[in-house]
Amino acid sequence: MKEGPDRTPLASRRELATRPTNEESSLDRRTAQRRVIALALVTAAVCGIVFEPFNKGSLVLAITDKHGVDSGDLPFIILLALAAWLARRPR
Repeated sequence: MKEGPDRTPLASRRELATRPTNEESSLDRRTAQRRVIALALVTAAVCGIVFEPFNKGSLVLAITDKHGVDSGDLPFIILLALAAWLARRPR
């Protein structure tokens, strides 16, 4: 194996150059954790909207005659907004 001027094998210097630093890997880990939390929030929100555990309250937004957003859906819409913020938040 060839050695460079500092007596380090060239192959290992290339590996060191492409290997992420501790700071980069911790940022990647935090990004992955935020995205997993966001996915869990989206799952909870969709299940809440589909299964409607709360009473249907007053109509907030009418989409059609038979469909719309009622006050029972509002907590789940907040969860969706929080999930979007977590997934897109740069750090």
